[in-house]
Amino acid sequence: MAKKKSDSSPHEKRITATEIFKTPLSEASRAGLRRLAALPDSKIDCSDAPEVFPAASEVEYSRFYRPVK
Repeated sequence: MAKKKSDSSPHEKRITATEIFKTPLSEASRAGLRRLAALPDSKIDCSDAPEVFPAASEVEYSRFYRPVK
């Protein structure tokens, strides 16, 4: 039977912040972090890291502001 258009899609399982920040790291993760910490900064490849956001002094305020009528 075909799915009706009015059916909603299944909800994703939400992960709480407590699960993310209080779950202990596995030993493999700890070993990887130790290996990375031992490298000098010049050896770490940051080419795939996202760009840094602009400084607060460079941010434009109210550029797209539309007052409520």
